[in-house]
Amino acid sequence: MYEEPVLEVGVIVVRLWWEEAGAGDVALRARVTSTVSDGPAGSTSAASTIDGIVDAVRAGVDRFLASRPPGTESPTGSGHG
Repeated sequence: MYEEPVLEVGVIVVRLWWEEAGAGDVALRARVTSTVSDGPAGSTSAASTIDGIVDAVRAGVDRFLASRPPGTESPTGSGHG
């Protein structure tokens, strides 16, 4: 896997893989890691459903947006949060 340097701004990494679940079945597994968090090491969430993955990514994006530097534009470009 290609690794990019982790910037101070914040990075959200989503890793997806299949895991053997027995009897020939496989299960979806995911890990969402974000460097944007209240803690010094960031945060990590694990999920095994599509809804869980989407929720974990959404939480990481929400934390990223909440840490936007003062005076920068909003994601919509309007300048208003």
